[in-house]
Amino acid sequence: MEKKHVPYQNVPGPYGKSIEEIEVLSKMFFPFSKYNLELAVCVYDWTTGSFARNVFFKIFEYTGIPETPFPLDLPSIAEQIYTSNWGTYTPEDKDYMSSFMMKPAESLSDVQKQLANVSTKLHKLSTIENRVMSAAVQALPRTSIVSTPRLYSGQLDMRQLGLDHFGIEFFECHLNHGPVGDPLKIPFARFMESYVTSGKTLTTKAFWSSTNTMDLALKFSNGILLIFNPPQGSWVWDRVTLITPLSANEAVMEYTFLPGTQFNVQSVDCTKIKNKEVVVITLQLAHNSSGA
Repeated sequence: MEKKHVPYQNVPGPYGKSIEEIEVLSKMFFPFSKYNLELAVCVYDWTTGSFARNVFFKIFEYTGIPETPFPLDLPSIAEQIYTSNWGTYTPEDKDYMSSFMMKPAESLSDVQKQLANVSTKLHKLSTIENRVMSAAVQALPRTSIVSTPRLYSGQLDMRQLGLDHFGIEFFECHLNHGPVGDPLKIPFARFMESYVTSGKTLTTKAFWSSTNTMDLALKFSNGILLIFNPPQGSWVWDRVTLITPLSANEAVMEYTFLPGTQFNVQSVDCTKIKNKEVVVITLQLAHNSSGA
């Protein structure tokens, strides 16, 4: 926080919160902890451009290789940083690049060189922030299934990520076992055929954001709509909570699933929604979902 890599600086548009505003909220939501500000900041930061850093440094880990920390697919991370083209979140933008501990870059090779110098520190930052946010999410109030019987998520929720990156969001993908240097990327059709059929289980590597309406989820979809159902007999959602009050944009209802959440695949359908071809995957939160 002292070096202003966290939270994200100068959130564009009418969005964002000052540290003073976050501090007030931290005392409301985490009054039991002397680290309440850090807990609140990590949740808030996830709702800004920083979420790209946190996602990249989780999904591009080779989680099947028993090393601490897990090795990274750095060429793919560099490519994702460089090809970002969402609003001000571009490699030419000072604040976007600062979230990666870098300076603005005009070429992929520049991003690669800078990333090589900061990847160890960035990986550590991502790991720490994910742990703190996990604690924060688990401390927030549970969501009633009566009021919110289903949740929805449009995937993949960064424009530069393609369908062939969907599979690497899960621990089950065989590419997690490396070898290091093999790109973490699997053809979407192959992953779906091998891993996403009725009765299969999927376990997430990173946080996942969702919302309570299909229409809003579709705005963030690059071809996939996830529909989440709770376990039968449950009264509250487990491993997911509403984080909107701490968000940079309180107009969007955002529920966030913890990393390591397990889902059972219920169905897969290809359909057209509002003239858009969408793969609809219905998942049920597993009863034994306890993290990874």
